[in-house]
Amino acid sequence: MRISAVVNIEDLAATDLNLQGDPGRVAMVEEEGMRTILGVPLLLEGQAIGCITLVRREVKAFTQDEVDLLETFAAQAVIAIENVRQFKALETLNAELNERVESQVGEIERMGRLKRFLPSAVADAVVTSGDDGMLSSHRALVATLLCDLRGFTAFCESAEPEEAIEVLQTYHQEMSELIDQFGGGVDQRAGDGIMVIFNDPIPVDDPAGDAVRLALAMGDKMLELCGKWKKLGHRVGFGVGISFGYATVGIVGSAGRFDYTASGTLINMAARLCDMATHNEILISPRT
Repeated sequence: MRISAVVNIEDLAATDLNLQGDPGRVAMVEEEGMRTILGVPLLLEGQAIGCITLVRREVKAFTQDEVDLLETFAAQAVIAIENVRQFKALETLNAELNERVESQVGEIERMGRLKRFLPSAVADAVVTSGDDGMLSSHRALVATLLCDLRGFTAFCESAEPEEAIEVLQTYHQEMSELIDQFGGGVDQRAGDGIMVIFNDPIPVDDPAGDAVRLALAMGDKMLELCGKWKKLGHRVGFGVGISFGYATVGIVGSAGRFDYTASGTLINMAARLCDMATHNEILISPRT
């Protein structure tokens, strides 16, 4: 029985429904033996969510004190029911939040692991796509830029170690800013050598053009740096080689020591062009 107002009937047998033979009311009186009934609704924000019903098998009206007591109990019951509902809703929300937090923590840990042995751009691309398969070896059309310092080995032999490290640190810092600015996808370092790959794993519209534009910006910056170093007695130069075509790209290495790189004749060509370049010279392959 769901009611929205207090029902207090002294004798069900004397009600019109029972006298008219209503099956439900007749069953209550004759089969269940109900005679006096008190029903108090459970109201939540004006809406009945249930009721509390008291029944007597004798004709004996419930007093107003009994009605008031049951109404008080009903109000407390509504509060208890709502508290349980809110608690369950909170449990569900907490469970969802825990799942989200665990997922985010897992993603952060995964990103941290990837960034320990992959360039940030590659790690970001893997996490964003959710596909580790992009790291497997594959053929890709890429532009490859290789650059290094001219005369750096001789400079290191004559310079103080602190001076050599300072020059190398400044060089890498300035080149890193330019590589990020021009969208280099993979950036590898070995001493004063730098290799930048365009168009994998992050696709770009004009990989060869981006590589050339980066090389020109690098050349301008290195003219400035080499001029400053020359005043300090440091004689170093800068050369660039660029090739464009298909290469094999993917992860190479062993447990704990991985790298994402490109290999093939394309890379060898860029390396040879870089070796041939004189100070502030950019050599590019015919296809580039």
